[in-house]
Amino acid sequence: MALKKNPKFDLKLHYKKIFEVSLILSLSVLIIAFKFFPKFEKEKVNVEAAQELINVEDVAATKQETPPPPPPKPPIPIEAPSDDVLEDIEIGDTELDVDAEVTAPP
Repeated sequence: MALKKNPKFDLKLHYKKIFEVSLILSLSVLIIAFKFFPKFEKEKVNVEAAQELINVEDVAATKQETPPPPPPKPPIPIEAPSDDVLEDIEIGDTELDVDAEVTAPP
């Protein structure tokens, strides 16, 4: 069974009117409150603070020491040609015979 809304109690239909009326009422209450109950009296507060003594000290000028220069960059190493002659190494046959019979390990 579906619930039926009664249009008499549906707030969405009257939302704009309710919002405007409540805004007018709240602003009028604030205006009346500030109009009939103003407080313009200010209390005078005497602030007496003790005078602080300030001592001025002369600071001797400091000498700026220059940092030592950075160390020189090391030279780039150059590969020296080797006098050794490399022997030619022969690599055996690397082809794989797929059809060969494989014996099982013992």
